[in-house]
Amino acid sequence: MMCSICQELKQEMHADLKYVESFEDEIDELESDKAEFSNMYDMLLQECVSKDVMCSYLQSSSDLDEITELQCLYLHKVRECDCLTQKLSEQTEL
Repeated sequence: MMCSICQELKQEMHADLKYVESFEDEIDELESDKAEFSNMYDMLLQECVSKDVMCSYLQSSSDLDEITELQCLYLHKVRECDCLTQKLSEQTEL
């Protein structure tokens, strides 16, 4: 038969182990979220860069007509929206 102090210690150790395991599960979940967010960030960044390149090309064209200027302004606004969406996403995940 186990003494009562040993029994209590065993129960405390078991509770501590469960507590540590819950942290390990939380860490795994956070690492998964981090990887997913990193992929989304890379995709958004690539889209922003692509839009910047397209806009720079349109601006360098010597004969910008009104439609091209509007397209360029539109691309700037889309980029701003994408970046704002990303910032909002970052804030809501914290």
